Amino acid sequence: MEALPFVSWFKDAEGKFNMANTLFLEAIQKELPEVIGRGNTDLLDKEEARQSEKGDLDVLESGKI
Repeated sequence: MEALPFVSWFKDAEGKFNMANTLFLEAIQKELPEVIGRGNTDLLDKEEARQSEKGDLDVLESGKI
């Protein structure tokens, strides 16, 4: 994940982060322990969280990545 030139993360089926690369952590200005086990609404502002959750649902429903 660290070698990727873009932000990346993994979430569990409940939408909680279980891994994130440094670029993602820098973008949200958090450390990894602050992210693990948390969801969009815990880490992002209201609009960003809403958009991210919409995207998460699209991925889950469509099976696309």
